[in-house]
Amino acid sequence: MGATKSPGQTSSVIAINADDVQKGLAKSMMAPKKMLEANLRAGSALLSFASQRMQAQAEFLGRFMHCDSLEQAAAMQTKFFETMVSDYGREMNELMEIARDNSAFLGAAAEPPKTGKAA
Repeated sequence: MGATKSPGQTSSVIAINADDVQKGLAKSMMAPKKMLEANLRAGSALLSFASQRMQAQAEFLGRFMHCDSLEQAAAMQTKFFETMVSDYGREMNELMEIARDNSAFLGAAAEPPKTGKAA
């Protein structure tokens, strides 16, 4: 579906065919859906993480109550905090991956059509 050149029209005008328009519309209509999916994935990941951390905290406190010495308590606390920091790092990476995926999709959806014919 090429465009014809009108009198006085320069050759730098790009004609976009109907397929390109439909593809662009389809991508732009997917953006709200993808954003909602990303928000739901992030929310689910955060709730799951919070649940795991609360479980770990409860287990730690249950074991901590039965420490026989200060050294044992310090070692348990050190291990708990090291694990906690590692868990938070993994969770941050997961959330960043969700954000990157969503950002990549939205960036691709915002790009103008790559095909077109010079008139």
